Amino acid sequence: MKTAKTNVFSMKNDETSAMQYLVITSGKHYFALPTACVRKIISTLPITPIPFVPSSIDGLINVDGTIAIQVNLATLSNTTHTGRTELILIDTGRALCALQAERIIERTHLTSPSLLMEAPPIDINLLAGMVQHANNSVYILDPQRIGELIQASPLREGTAGILGKIADNNLAEDRSTIACLTVSIGKDQYAFELQSVVEILEAGSYTTIPDAPVGLLGFFLLREQTIPVIALADLLTTESSATEQAWLIVIEREGILYGVLVNQLLGVQKFPFANFQPIIDADQKISGMFIHEETTTLLLSPQQIIDANMIDFLTPYVEKNTSHASIEKEETNSFLKITLSEKPFIIPLKNVKRIVPFFPMNHLDDKTDNICGAINIEGKIIPVLAIEKILKTEQSHTYNEYIIVGDDSQDWAICVEAAQYIVQIPLSSIHSESTTDSRPLSGIARIAEELIPLLNPNLFSQQQSTQA
Repeated sequence: MKTAKTNVFSMKNDETSAMQYLVITSGKHYFALPTACVRKIISTLPITPIPFVPSSIDGLINVDGTIAIQVNLATLSNTTHTGRTELILIDTGRALCALQAERIIERTHLTSPSLLMEAPPIDINLLAGMVQHANNSVYILDPQRIGELIQASPLREGTAGILGKIADNNLAEDRSTIACLTVSIGKDQYAFELQSVVEILEAGSYTTIPDAPVGLLGFFLLREQTIPVIALADLLTTESSATEQAWLIVIEREGILYGVLVNQLLGVQKFPFANFQPIIDADQKISGMFIHEETTTLLLSPQQIIDANMIDFLTPYVEKNTSHASIEKEETNSFLKITLSEKPFIIPLKNVKRIVPFFPMNHLDDKTDNICGAINIEGKIIPVLAIEKILKTEQSHTYNEYIIVGDDSQDWAICVEAAQYIVQIPLSSIHSESTTDSRPLSGIARIAEELIPLLNPNLFSQQQSTQA
């Protein structure tokens, strides 16, 4: 009887030891991933190449607005993909990874992997073991070890890893941050919004242009297309930009590709929305700055780097890329652009009820909440939000208009310096944070290469709980 009980227990133990895996191939080799780490299977996507990374990393891809790192299984296993490939989106615990495999065989249960008894076709540090399945040796990939691979040190000594700051990638972080490619010019740190970066490549020889504006070096041939080359250091500082090593960051402005020459890439970094401060200065090449981790990073604006004078000069030399014209058909939302404390903001138009000229309000003595007074419009008393206090910005002394905002149950007034105009913004250009609280900002919108904070619509419906 004791023996029977022991056998029953052993059977149950064997059943629970079997886990579900996704079996894939690369060349003649079979691999498997735990299905618990697999998010989805997608087709191939455009890749943004990045320097200073292991050869098995193809670059960055955009998966529904989320940045993922593409790892090539063929390179890892020293094989060649001869046919169509699939991307398997996996969560490594460190960064979102898209593993490129040649073929997906099946989703099946495999027993606990055994120790490796033969030389594997892949770095043993990336494996959790091996099993025999359908007369094939199946190597079990360890997602966590792959996560460590993509966080690996750079290939060149003395350089910073381009992926060093991508970690703990999850949906909550993606909704509350904006991904940027950071560079350094002199002692200052700058950033390009990653969405505007087409690709990164080592700078080669270029053809100079006579009588070109400051910063315009010439033209570079990129896959049979000539693109202007602009020395970023010449536009931002008086220091010389000539060094032995240079990188060309290819960006797009109004359908035209430009190459921005830099000498030092710092990496890809995600900045919190809350740390963004817009800057209004027509003489600057920046649209704002991030103050994050005790470092100030200036956000570069392609719209301002490549100004109207340079556009006019380059018109005879370049052709507009019509492949991006489809963005005009993309679904858009309407917003009202306003100026507050000398900075631009936008409000969802559906929350704007009317705009009235400024007149003195009835102030409230109670300064403990977010209401600074009230106004009477056509017999209706409307509370005035202390918007500068809510946004923690300096109070303006020049108010020209009231914006009446709210929902079905409550109207509010905010004082602004100007209600500028209504803009239509593609949904893909809005980095919004999905939140139900009353934080002042719910995201950032991109308008003509300028990042503008988005006022949280919940701000106009949840103030009821704090009003006097």
